[in-house]
Amino acid sequence: MYSFNRKNSNKIYNKDFFVGYSPERINPGDRIHTLNTITKIVSADNNKTLKKVIDIYSLIENIKLKPVNDMKIAELSKMVENTQRDINIAFINEIAKLCHKIGVDTNDVIEAAATKWC
Repeated sequence: MYSFNRKNSNKIYNKDFFVGYSPERINPGDRIHTLNTITKIVSADNNKTLKKVIDIYSLIENIKLKPVNDMKIAELSKMVENTQRDINIAFINEIAKLCHKIGVDTNDVIEAAATKWC
């Protein structure tokens, strides 16, 4: 899965250096879901590196961490989140087109639908 170019370095992955990873989960301009209010997913290529990643992020006050044991899990979790957001946007766009077609206010439909519990 991991490919590193050693053209300019004699360093060997998993011997001379290790990798930690935490996917970006913050939305630009979102003042509610900030680094201190979301759970930060952290991962690494081995347990020792994961502990270091956790130690570094733990320096941030009030941060919540969710360690996962594989960087692929961390990346795929981000893909699921982004896909869910994109599906929701596409769905509401289709609802808005339908509302426009039948002469109904989209906001009224969303407001009515929001009365149902999740």
